[in-house]
Amino acid sequence: MRDITVKKESETRQKEIIKQINELSTTLVPLLEGIAVLPLVEAIDEERANQLLMAVPVKVQTQNINCLIIDFSGIYTLNSIVTEHLFKINSVMSLLGVQCILTGLRPELSRSAVQLGINLDSTRQWLL
Repeated sequence: MRDITVKKESETRQKEIIKQINELSTTLVPLLEGIAVLPLVEAIDEERANQLLMAVPVKVQTQNINCLIIDFSGIYTLNSIVTEHLFKINSVMSLLGVQCILTGLRPELSRSAVQLGINLDSTRQWLL
């Protein structure tokens, strides 16, 4: 029999580090009073997309944000599940009375949103 305690501790530490990184990646950058940017960078997996969906509405309310600019310019690849989660943030913000402006959307991400039937009529968008 082998002692796997060290391996389990390492896995636990790694999960904690990933959790902390994901929390940092939901940072809202204030621009002006009531306006902030949510920069999305790097690869986003389903876990990180869930983290964003859970954390962003809370941060928007605690920081009294009226307008949230969601910047997709740092995102290059997404699967349909992650795309759906990210655009759900827009829907949640709308329910909270927060205007979203989507920027940095690439054509392939826009096509993915349309294929998923995501309604972006109430959202301002600027394509790069």
